[in-house]
Amino acid sequence: MDGDLEIGDTDRKILRLLYSGLDDTRVAMELGVSHRTVQRRVQSLMSLLGARGRLALGARAQEAGLLYAPDRVLDATRTAMLAQIRRS
Repeated sequence: MDGDLEIGDTDRKILRLLYSGLDDTRVAMELGVSHRTVQRRVQSLMSLLGARGRLALGARAQEAGLLYAPDRVLDATRTAMLAQIRRS
């Protein structure tokens, strides 16, 4: 996978939220966008990364280093909020 692959912050957030186990509806709620917008972005990311399914998308995103950047750490409030979303 090309290390120079650049995607936008919203797409990176979508990848991270999906990778953390949230479904499209929860991702949409987290980002304040529509469920359909998330679906379209996931399809676009799958095409961009050459993934045939969501599992492959996660693997390709991980390989490309798109999931976590060392300079970005989730703060305690955001981590707690994500944990609460997952429980509900």
